[in-house]
Amino acid sequence: MNQLKKDLEMVSTLLDGKKLTIDEKKYHGKIYLAQTENSKKLYRDLSENWTNSLFIGGSGDQPINSILYGCKNLIITDINHNAIYFILLKIAAIQALDYEEFLSFFLIHFHANNEFKKIKDFLDKRTYYFWKTVFTSYKESIIREQLFFELDGNSNRYMERIVINKNPYLNENSYRKLKEEIKKVNIEVNFLNIQDLSKKLKINFFDKIYLSNIILSMGLTLEEYWEFLQQDIIPLLNDYGELMAGYFNLTGYEYANLSNLGTTDEIIYFFKQKDFKQHLIFDDEIRQLNSALVYQKTKKKG
Repeated sequence: MNQLKKDLEMVSTLLDGKKLTIDEKKYHGKIYLAQTENSKKLYRDLSENWTNSLFIGGSGDQPINSILYGCKNLIITDINHNAIYFILLKIAAIQALDYEEFLSFFLIHFHANNEFKKIKDFLDKRTYYFWKTVFTSYKESIIREQLFFELDGNSNRYMERIVINKNPYLNENSYRKLKEEIKKVNIEVNFLNIQDLSKKLKINFFDKIYLSNIILSMGLTLEEYWEFLQQDIIPLLNDYGELMAGYFNLTGYEYANLSNLGTTDEIIYFFKQKDFKQHLIFDDEIRQLNSALVYQKTKKKG
């Protein structure tokens, strides 16, 4: 079975409301319509060099925002195939749609025929066929409910008040700037686990590596995750390059037990001992305090 056929079979299983196995969820599971992190506040606290950046895909918002901060060579990877198809759709939509059309398509409808007709010319054939099949086979309500994680009890209010405030590119003027800047960026998108991709990138090339919250899904202990970072990720950083290795909600979860990683405060303490800096980020709209753990690689002596 070729990959597209397999991907369509799996997304249909998901949209039909059928159960997926653990492995199927990993490679073909639900996705985030928008990021739950706050790029607007975090990115301004990081160093200014973003030229060469590597991101876990997720919703696509984090890597898309990096373009406004000067990213010119962008690699995006995600083990979840549905997430990669979604990110490719977002990147194409930015090039095809004006600001109001983009907001309507992603934050309100996500099934608008007029917008998709404009987007299709900016999609590769595989991604176009994937989304055409989804949109012609399922209603908007089914797609939103079955394909995406719910971000808030009132999704429309969440999108308009919170998601826009977390994403610099969803400011109208910034969106217009992004439409021009994205044309100048080399973007590589991979259907790969970060562990597999990192083994192929044995060069110290990146100014930013952004792992979002893969720490919560890898099934590793803190020591094992730190070993993975030391062996596979930190060597990929340029001198003074930065690694974002974890983003945690502290409001009500400070002492939450996160599987075999321990509690949130134990995780933060562990990484502070490894010279990670804790960036505290307060989301005003939802009254939530978050912690981002960032490591900066120092220049080797001699």
